[in-house]
Amino acid sequence: MSDSSFSRSRFRWLAYAGVIVGLGAAVWFFAFRKPVPKDRPVQPAWAGTEYPLPTPVRTVPAEARALPVHLKAIGTVTPMNTVTVQSRVEGQLLRIAFEEGQEVQRGDLDRAVLQPVDHHEHALPRHVGDVEQGGGSDPA
Repeated sequence: MSDSSFSRSRFRWLAYAGVIVGLGAAVWFFAFRKPVPKDRPVQPAWAGTEYPLPTPVRTVPAEARALPVHLKAIGTVTPMNTVTVQSRVEGQLLRIAFEEGQEVQRGDLDRAVLQPVDHHEHALPRHVGDVEQGGGSDPA
C-alpha cells in the first residue's frame, strides 16, 4: 500500500469520527442537557414564585357602547347604492339654526333661512349681453 492511499484512508476515518462526535454532541445538547434557569426580574409579591411567570390579567365591568372600527387598507370602495340629492327650493342659505348631527323633524321650517332667488334678476344681464353682442333678440 502506498503512503498516499494510507493518508486518504486515515483522513476518511477521521472525518467519519468527527461526524459521529458532532452528532453525539448535538443529541446530548438537545435531548439530555438541562436548561439553565434564566435570571428572573424582581417581581411583586402577588406575582408568585413559579416559573414561567403568570400573565397578569385586569378585568373591568362590561358596558354597552359603540365600538369604532378603523380599517387601513389600499383599494377602491364601491358603493352598493347611490343617492342623488336635489334641493326642492332655490336660494342662498343665510342662516342655519341647527348643529351637525342634530335630529331634525319634518316641518321644522325655522331651522334654515333662505333668501329667495329672483330669476328675472339673473336673466336680465344674460339677455343684455346677448343683445350687445348682436346674437340675441331685443326683448323690448
